[in-house]
Amino acid sequence: MFNPVAVEALRQAGISLSGEHEIPVDSYLGRPDFVVAMGVGEDIVYFAVEAKMSAPYPSQIERLDSLRDSLRHWGLPLLHAPHISEGQGRALTSHGWSWVDELGNFDLRSRGMVFRNRVPVAKREGRRSANALPKGQEGLRVVRMLIANPPQLARTSVIAQRAQIYTPRASQVLHQLRSHGFASKRADDSWEIDRAALLDLFLADYAGPGGRRRWFYSLDVSAAARRIAQLWENEPAISGDVAADLLVPHRRPSHLIAYLRVGTVDENDTLVAVSNETEANISIIWPRDSSVFPAERLEPLAAGSIVTADAVQIAWDLQQLGGEDRLDQLERLKTWILNSH
Repeated sequence: MFNPVAVEALRQAGISLSGEHEIPVDSYLGRPDFVVAMGVGEDIVYFAVEAKMSAPYPSQIERLDSLRDSLRHWGLPLLHAPHISEGQGRALTSHGWSWVDELGNFDLRSRGMVFRNRVPVAKREGRRSANALPKGQEGLRVVRMLIANPPQLARTSVIAQRAQIYTPRASQVLHQLRSHGFASKRADDSWEIDRAALLDLFLADYAGPGGRRRWFYSLDVSAAARRIAQLWENEPAISGDVAADLLVPHRRPSHLIAYLRVGTVDENDTLVAVSNETEANISIIWPRDSSVFPAERLEPLAAGSIVTADAVQIAWDLQQLGGEDRLDQLERLKTWILNSH
């Protein structure tokens, strides 16, 4: 049964509980941990409860679909855990679960009934941000690194060193991610990161690199990429489906995005300047968000070599460019990112 804190939170919302209900001993493996009847006025709704030692990460919830479907034999599926963050709660709700945690947070849904509660948290224990995705270049740099290039031993100091930021800022970002269900602390004080869910969060919530832009057209975007890559003094980083094709070959590239730290790009025999984005197949961007560049600046390589932008940025750019082929390539790139470490 629920703990007293959860029971009191439900009672204050006007929901009464009639206790656990008997489950036949010989029932099949999909049986719930218990069934509880919740009453609102004269209406009674039965919930089949699955109790977990910890709430699943958002990316893990889809794996519970078969369990959810089997619980419907007993009542509406409800997941119970010690703590369910806002991100975990949203994911559970979107996958057809009601849920309750031991802090008094809940989201209960049946036909004609929706009850939700989120308990205020004391300032010393609360979230550092109402946003799941950290803001600012340092926070975004940590997120990108955790997704695409996480350290084998993910301690706060190691993460800070790899992201080239101060340890207190790295700790702040990690606790922000934990408050939304994207990170958790292990017994050895290292961090476990739900990289797949964090990648989906970035693709959904990243506001973009900002900055100044110029547009060009080229008959051969791959040749244009090699030409721009030779402008080492501008510190270029290549993105778009040109960069994606270098990581996960899939289709003939048709759009180039080049991020530059400094300098400029002029027309030449490969690049023709155009006045707007709709006429262009090349975008030159001087971004405000410098985390789009690789974490470590690279020395010039052999002629024709290309330095790509941060892999997570390439994925975001593919999503923005759109088109069925690019979105298929995006899924391949996401798999490559998550399997590369």
